[in-house]
Amino acid sequence: GPLDEVKIWVFFSDKGVLTQDEYRKAVRDRESALSDRTKARRLKARAGRDIVDFFDLPVNQPYVERIEQLGARVLARSRWLNGVSVSVSAGLIPEIERLPFVREIRKVVAYRKERGLRTEKGRGFAPPRKTPLYIDYGVSWDQLEQLNVPEAHANGYTGQGVLICMLDTGFDYMYGPHKSLLHIKNQVVAQWDFINNDPVTWYDSENDTIDARDKEQPYHGTRMLSIVAGYLNNQLIGPAFGADFALCKTEWYRDGGEDIIAEEHWWIAASEWADSVADTLGYDRVIISSSLGYRTWEDSTDYGYVNLDGNTTPLSIGADIAASRGILVVTAIGNVTLGNPSTRPDTCIKAPADADSIIAVGGVDTAGAWAWNPDPGTGSAIGPTADGRTKPELMAAWVCVVAHPGGGDYVDSLQAVGGTSCATALVSGVSALVW
Repeated sequence: GPLDEVKIWVFFSDKGVLTQDEYRKAVRDRESALSDRTKARRLKARAGRDIVDFFDLPVNQPYVERIEQLGARVLARSRWLNGVSVSVSAGLIPEIERLPFVREIRKVVAYRKERGLRTEKGRGFAPPRKTPLYIDYGVSWDQLEQLNVPEAHANGYTGQGVLICMLDTGFDYMYGPHKSLLHIKNQVVAQWDFINNDPVTWYDSENDTIDARDKEQPYHGTRMLSIVAGYLNNQLIGPAFGADFALCKTEWYRDGGEDIIAEEHWWIAASEWADSVADTLGYDRVIISSSLGYRTWEDSTDYGYVNLDGNTTPLSIGADIAASRGILVVTAIGNVTLGNPSTRPDTCIKAPADADSIIAVGGVDTAGAWAWNPDPGTGSAIGPTADGRTKPELMAAWVCVVAHPGGGDYVDSLQAVGGTSCATALVSGVSALVW
């Protein structure tokens, strides 16, 4: 029964393409289906190599069906990892392992949400998109000036033409949103709720599952979106308020609850979805912004520091494959929190920040110093990875002014929150300006 079930990854030995001729044809067919912009995007990361490869081919459907016939319930599939995550009775695992096309079975082995520090009242709204001659950055000046964003804006750079795919808890931008996000509905080109498998990423009390039917579910994502893209003159300005957005709900919010392993599956599925959306809509500059990090699980074996070597966790492997498709992956290195203090922040890195072809982001204070309080040992994690690589790649403000969601229709109140989530959102926005 369900109480006996365990969650495992089942990785396949092949994709049902068994000869060189079959492989060449499958790759050729897939490449011919790609848009010109996708080909250009991939060439940036894959100069001199094939722009389509084994990772792009779909998981072989007959393999999936065979596993389902044995009684496994498929939770997610990944063409990049060539496998499926399933929930299955423990007694069936040896039977699945014996299947000739099964290469490996791996038992499916985040950081705490920011807490609000203060609330301020905002006022005024000016529509963005075209660069204003004059922007009053209000209380968001410090977090942007540190990264030289105002000068970029003054020169006309707002992120226009770049697709930022945000992975988070959800996004309240549609009905009665914060004033800084009123313009976003015209720039959201795609969205998907991977938790409930529908196209609604805001608070959806009718159609979301009971577990995810929490009014605060989208708060974290909404705050991060406001850091990247907000536009409330004289109060809150995001670096990339002119970018386009693909929004993914992948993170299940529960106050005080641990992460669940399904969030790993949803993260990988969303990254593959971002690649497909960019191809369909014709974007050649694509950023994944992930203000998330994973290390401990409520329903599975935790990752140890030794696993954070860039090549072990499915999350980090997926992030590297995304990078090899020409996607810039920007993710948080992780927080050391009051609830889980540490005297060794150098071992507190979280997946997928350990991946080797992405940007992991840490936090600094307004003076540019590492955001770390040795007593009680809280703040931004640092590297290195388990295999000795320097992390993070970039740093940005640990404490940011953000939209305060949930305050009623069309609110304009702000709050300050702290975490490498915030720094990640800033770096994602700045990356769009650079691109």
